Amino acid sequence: MLLNEFLEQSARRYPDKTALITKNGRYSYREIDEMANRIANALISGGLEKGERAAVFMDNSLEAVVSIFGILKAGGIFLMVNPTTKARKLAYILGNCGAAVILSSTQKLAVVSETAGGIKSLKGIYLSGKDLPLNGISKNTVSFDEILTKGESSRPPCRAIDVDLASIIYTSGSTGVPKGVMMTHFSMVSAANSITHYLENRADDVILNVLPLSFDYGLYQVLMGFKTGATVILEKAFLYPSSATDIIQKERVTGFCRWRI
Repeated sequence: MLLNEFLEQSARRYPDKTALITKNGRYSYREIDEMANRIANALISGGLEKGERAAVFMDNSLEAVVSIFGILKAGGIFLMVNPTTKARKLAYILGNCGAAVILSSTQKLAVVSETAGGIKSLKGIYLSGKDLPLNGISKNTVSFDEILTKGESSRPPCRAIDVDLASIIYTSGSTGVPKGVMMTHFSMVSAANSITHYLENRADDVILNVLPLSFDYGLYQVLMGFKTGATVILEKAFLYPSSATDIIQKERVTGFCRWRI
């Protein structure tokens, strides 16, 4: 089984069910799947080859989730970069893994601009948000938002098998340079299966995730939620306990994971 099939199978079972809630809206499994297809087709058209690395440098958002599954559908390998990462560290990570693509937002434009020119492997930059530079950062800068509205929504041909790499998860680098941990589809699917079985996750669960998607368990909250057909509420961060309590009550949250303090 492939990691992107978590989304695809839930989209077939529960097409109109709310899959993701963010501050900007509520999105069904069908909508998420179609948006991921659009990103995948755009990446393939843009030259992303099977097994090439694609970096997601975004805050927790719809666009970040769609990017993950779009990269997987395209046969690529995704890496989530902490959205607070500075240019020097970003350049190291992109260069270390040989990233072919970076998906980011105009909010990160300054860091991406400072970094992109020095990454020889980079084929394209996909930016979401307002005020996209008219000339882009380079001739290969593409509007992420335009793809979501005008891109091809059909499912692209499968280009991966379960023993292929799905993701590279980088350590924080607090005691040295960040280290990339290579994860196959098989290993990530197995981990998600084990955790959801232990937690007894079900399709009627509502999961509140305030952890960054660059943190492995924050990422798995989305993967496991989509595997079981649950609803995932994605927040940018855990700032005030009262706001989390309000969300838990309003949305009848059944699962909540946060940093241990």
